[in-house]
Amino acid sequence: MSYANQPRDGEAPLYRLAHDVRSACSNIHNVDGAPGRAGAEVRVPQLQPGERVILAKLDGPAVITRFWLTFDWPDRFHYAGSMLRNRSVTLEITWDDADMPAISVPVADFFCHPLGYDIPFENAWFADPVGRSSLCFLPMPFRSHATVAIVNHFDRPVIVFHDIRFLRGIEPDPDDGYLHACFQRTMPTAPGARHDILPRVRGRGRYLGTHLGIITDRYNPMDWHGGNIAFYLDGDSEYPSMLGASLDDYAGSAWLYEQRYMHQDSGLLLSRDFPEGGGHYGLYVYHRRDPLLFESSCAVSITPAVHVRAGALLSLLRQQPELTERLAIPHDLSILEGMVQAGEDAYFNCGRLDDLSTLAFYYLDRPDGAQPSCTPDTCIAPAWQWPVSDDETIRGQVMYS
Repeated sequence: MSYANQPRDGEAPLYRLAHDVRSACSNIHNVDGAPGRAGAEVRVPQLQPGERVILAKLDGPAVITRFWLTFDWPDRFHYAGSMLRNRSVTLEITWDDADMPAISVPVADFFCHPLGYDIPFENAWFADPVGRSSLCFLPMPFRSHATVAIVNHFDRPVIVFHDIRFLRGIEPDPDDGYLHACFQRTMPTAPGARHDILPRVRGRGRYLGTHLGIITDRYNPMDWHGGNIAFYLDGDSEYPSMLGASLDDYAGSAWLYEQRYMHQDSGLLLSRDFPEGGGHYGLYVYHRRDPLLFESSCAVSITPAVHVRAGALLSLLRQQPELTERLAIPHDLSILEGMVQAGEDAYFNCGRLDDLSTLAFYYLDRPDGAQPSCTPDTCIAPAWQWPVSDDETIRGQVMYS
């Protein structure tokens, strides 16, 4: 049976029955999801620092429909170091017989936990009901094999529990793509550095969406959400085919970034200001109902920026001249003064010095991985108030729920 003919997004009624398709599950009771083997052998993976463990090897053709994962919790609250652990443990998924994984990314960022915060939420594709588990409902078709592994880059042992539900016997359509993910982090040394959300990939595919974590410059009080996500499609070079609105608008809001909200396809999960300046923010945006397709290539990027009028910028720089070192201002100040005097007080973007972490999801027409893994040192390099102190992490379940 073709995966293309399966019910998706409520298109077919729940009572519609399928032929020659078998429901299967991989977890600690049946690692490979073999028929009639649940409970015959139990395996709970415990990984030492630096160890890689294969959670499951699944046979196809099949499609993964639900992926749940959690770590061992000593009690019902967060434990010390959980934020670093969430970012330090890597999820690897390899499709068919590819040489490289299509997914090799931090667990936290894959499952929409911005900056490693354990925050309860639910959207169209991901969820965490209580702030200590992870759910993914993105369909993941494969043709012959799927290998799911975990790599522990944390400095302590971790115990992993998983539950992967899949439908065996579904033959993917020739136009069905393989799920890929790319994690990137940019810690800028100069304002206005471009952050590549997805370095250019070649092939036919569909860009699904972005998980975005931002650690803002503590010495810059200006708005952080003025950057525009650029989509370079099918050979674009100097200019992209699509340029999104500023981040607050792009995520479905408008002039609002201090109030958390969760919708099916976009949301602001994390919004935390610090009294000393700067803050932690986390967004997600999915192109579920507005497909973003490409035929030959795709690259996605953003430059952290503030969207400001010339007059307002000049006024602020008179009060805080040190900000000139923390902004990439596209014009000389004399030109800005001339614009204001001439009544041309126009808006423009100034690059900022913000720390960005992103996870890009996309389907591609081939199984082999196209992106190198982010090095563990880059993933967990400390930044302003990150990771938060252990006391704050333990209180996080109350603070951010």
